[in-house]
Amino acid sequence: MHSDSCHHCGYDLTGLSRQGRCPECGRPYDADSTYRSTHRGEHPLSRYAAPIGLGALALLILVCGGLLSLAAKNPGGMVIITLFVAALPAFGAFAYWWSDRAERRGSD
Repeated sequence: MHSDSCHHCGYDLTGLSRQGRCPECGRPYDADSTYRSTHRGEHPLSRYAAPIGLGALALLILVCGGLLSLAAKNPGGMVIITLFVAALPAFGAFAYWWSDRAERRGSD
């Protein structure tokens, strides 16, 4: 027996076998897998915190850059710089989401 929760839906797996299918979502689980041991106790929605934060940062950069371009002598250059700088956290959010997605698919 083990005390853990499903890393897909958060269902409490206490009292169930170490390997099997989650009664809630039907996805396989394995108490001995490396994914579960490194993500033990994680809230199911916490995997989205970093991409959402990076996306919000990109949006904030775009808004601030847009406002600054209104006062700039060369607004075209300011817009290009803003787009480039905002693309960095946006790409980071996408990369984080993509790697987490691939890791979850690999653990099934």
